[in-house]
Amino acid sequence: MFAVVALLSSCEKEDAAPVVPQYRIDDAPVPGPDPHAPNYFSIPREGEYTPMGSRKLTIKGAAAIFQGGVIKAKISHRQGNVFFLDITKQDGSKFRNPVVVGVKSGSVYGEVHWTKEASAGESVVFTYFHARFARGYEHFYPIVMDAKTGECYYAEPILVYTDPLYANVCGEGEVFGTANGVEIRCTGENASADFCLRYIEKVYQEKIQNASKPKDWYADTNNFKHFSRYPNGGDVAPRVGDILVFSSYSQIFSEEGDGHVAIVMEVTDTSIRVAQQNFSVNVESSYWYPIGGEFKRSGNRIIDPEPGNVMRGCIVTPEPKYSIIGWMRY
Repeated sequence: MFAVVALLSSCEKEDAAPVVPQYRIDDAPVPGPDPHAPNYFSIPREGEYTPMGSRKLTIKGAAAIFQGGVIKAKISHRQGNVFFLDITKQDGSKFRNPVVVGVKSGSVYGEVHWTKEASAGESVVFTYFHARFARGYEHFYPIVMDAKTGECYYAEPILVYTDPLYANVCGEGEVFGTANGVEIRCTGENASADFCLRYIEKVYQEKIQNASKPKDWYADTNNFKHFSRYPNGGDVAPRVGDILVFSSYSQIFSEEGDGHVAIVMEVTDTSIRVAQQNFSVNVESSYWYPIGGEFKRSGNRIIDPEPGNVMRGCIVTPEPKYSIIGWMRY
């Protein structure tokens, strides 16, 4: 049984008129696990809370602005591909007002996996989500809306992944896996841009019409006007969902290349991992893995990859030298 609840939201500060989000409350029994689902892993693991967020980090969703630094979540238990969550306030206090609880996949723009209502005065509220992808990564954002004030909060995302992360394919157009529901394909020309543009359209719900070369995205404030930009080594650390922008230089032809773009999927104190196209699985390092390509990090600087060699058919050629310009955040 579903009930549709309209909440007067004060989350969208930019509009003169208040936004009234529509939420479909599902009070049906929790569906059982899919016996054919792959074995999933998660960060954080079962029983561990998501990292503490910051109130300075807000994320603009499709119809609301979600504030960080208020809630945290943990996977209390699992049944196959069904993950059950406990959501609490970071400061340990109770929810003063009734709330609507749910999970969004990919970003706060994504599909609401499930929502429910919880009464005022609760210390812990509950929800769940399903993982339904075959190979790759997916982020799941626990979310809470205050049903009285309309304020919206998100916890740092739970990363669910498979092992292996991608299929060992090499045919033109074949799919390695997905990142937040976006296919990563084995393809050639303009491949990194193709993947990232499809990612922006699906996850952030914006279609970029006239994209420049990947190396120029960082400076392109016309086509990518809704993105903030942060230089590599600057004051702002990368976050999951950021677009990493590279310049490139061909060692064979001694000329500037088109560059490269990738989506940040994991961030630790010492490294980041990305999803990307326009790579080879035959490279000598893990930089260019299609899903899970790893780059070392020192503070807010992502270390440029060391040029290696790439197999092109039966010929080994030196790959271009790539330099990380910075990252773009929606």
